[in-house]
Amino acid sequence: MPTTINDFIIIDKLGEGSFSQVYKVKRIADNQFYALKKVNLSLQTQNEKLSTLNEIRILASINNQHIIEYKDSFLDSDGCILYIVMEYAPIGNLIKLQQQNLITTQEIWRIAVQLLLGLKCLHDNQILHRDLKLANILVVNSPIGYQYKIGDLNISKIAKGNMAKTVIGTPLYAAPEVWQGTAYSYPCDIWSLGCLLYELAKGAPPFNGKDLQDLNLKIQSGQFDPINNQDLNQFISFMLKVKPKDRLNCDKLLQSSLLIKNSGNLAVQTIVDGKIQIDLLQTIQIPKNLKQLNLPSQNYIAKPKRSESCQKLKTQNSIQTKNNTNQISQLPPKKSGQTEIQQPPPLAPNRIARPILQNQATAHRHNPLQITSQRDPRQITRQGSAGPLSRR
Repeated sequence: MPTTINDFIIIDKLGEGSFSQVYKVKRIADNQFYALKKVNLSLQTQNEKLSTLNEIRILASINNQHIIEYKDSFLDSDGCILYIVMEYAPIGNLIKLQQQNLITTQEIWRIAVQLLLGLKCLHDNQILHRDLKLANILVVNSPIGYQYKIGDLNISKIAKGNMAKTVIGTPLYAAPEVWQGTAYSYPCDIWSLGCLLYELAKGAPPFNGKDLQDLNLKIQSGQFDPINNQDLNQFISFMLKVKPKDRLNCDKLLQSSLLIKNSGNLAVQTIVDGKIQIDLLQTIQIPKNLKQLNLPSQNYIAKPKRSESCQKLKTQNSIQTKNNTNQISQLPPKKSGQTEIQQPPPLAPNRIARPILQNQATAHRHNPLQITSQRDPRQITRQGSAGPLSRR
């Protein structure tokens, strides 16, 4: 039987964006919790539909313990609403842990190992994430500590020729070459990871400015205040090189003596023996009649991890029936005092491009944006958020 919304009990609303909402749901068949993303395809442009289906394609192709897991996807009876079912991360994202002061220097090293493993899986298969940041790293419990997973692949790209050109990302985490509007590749994700780790250690991003133009100048300079921990500061500096060719890739970072010594995990040395290969699904085509959309099969039963390297690591292993679409709109507001934060991070609200104001750069800290560089560099697509990346 095809999956429908009536197979789930809506528990809570977790987030909302321009074209989507995310809910915590319970699947009736197995009594397990999942994150369900509801996307209104009827409000999206053709390119936005392609981005949504691209996220499904990539997630459904990957079986890696450091990337959020795809479970299912299905359409409503009218073919206008697309539902994406994903792994539920009850702890939320890295913002929540940082706000609770739960991240020590030792934990940052553990985070670095896990995110590099997830990013290596993407890069080994020619996938650019393009929006790594605290809000897009999801956290689950495991018997030996937190497990960190890369989420929100909505603006990820399967790079043809290993290069991309679209000016896209979150300003505070965007690499210098992305700001410049030149072709870029995997080093842009390495830069974003360096910004992310720096923010965990310092409590603020390495680069900021009074507006986006000032932020751009700071990023192009590559100058940032050092972190007190010398090893961590040096390790992050490997990622925050202005020239992409000077940044270490995932394999070399995983082989770094600094990472091996401070993470306490010698097994990371064996991970670079070979590539982490996935069987990438074919591009999901958009038919004229959306009801005929061919989506990947469901994946509710846990599968063994394909990556032998991830098995060697052994750091983290994770661990009423009346319900219809109306339930979503009738969901009661969250009560005061509830602290649960959940994934996937919602899409940024759609706004109209306008001149950059003082102190506006900080407002873009967690909001992705997309600019079509072929025309006006200030042009923002409907998928984007307030404020463009400015060029010099």
